[in-house]
Amino acid sequence: MSGSKLSKAFDEKRLARLREAKGLSQKHLAELLGVDHSAIAHYERGAMRPGNEIRKRMVGVFGREETIKLFFPQQNGEGEK
Repeated sequence: MSGSKLSKAFDEKRLARLREAKGLSQKHLAELLGVDHSAIAHYERGAMRPGNEIRKRMVGVFGREETIKLFFPQQNGEGEK
């Protein structure tokens, strides 16, 4: 998907944790975001990164703060260790 700096910082492991914490299946999250369920699997494996429109929709599902942490893990003292 997008090759922007924002996308490169994406924390795919956090996405899986957020989804599970909300009690959402990959299929249900895909429906909420308007993507195919396979896209969620790709995001969570790091094979694809969400584009701008999907990032905006994630705010509606996870809230602003959690979505920011998905795309800026380094600013929160998080990310790969």
